[in-house]
Amino acid sequence: MYTIEGDPTDGALTVLGHKIGLTNEVLEDSVIEAIAELPFDSERKYMAALYTFPDETMHLIIKGAPDVLLDITGTKDTQSWEEANQDLAEGGMRVIAQGSVEISEENV
Repeated sequence: MYTIEGDPTDGALTVLGHKIGLTNEVLEDSVIEAIAELPFDSERKYMAALYTFPDETMHLIIKGAPDVLLDITGTKDTQSWEEANQDLAEGGMRVIAQGSVEISEENV
């Protein structure tokens, strides 16, 4: 058993990570390296981080408000996502979207 201190959302994500095996020890032994991070900002409503992976690829990972991430992705068909977000929010759930993209010379 453990105690979460600080932001409840980050605490919930930490618990999820532990449930799927991403313990602090695993992460410390990982060869995944954080290159840069854009911290969460309440006006922007998302955070982003850039990582290098063992296969020498770079990935940009972003998490935040679903409506903001849908706008960032430029997704055209957003109605089903918006409805699901609204249903969950109306049920008292905090909804967080997450996405990632591999960064290569073609998309820089």
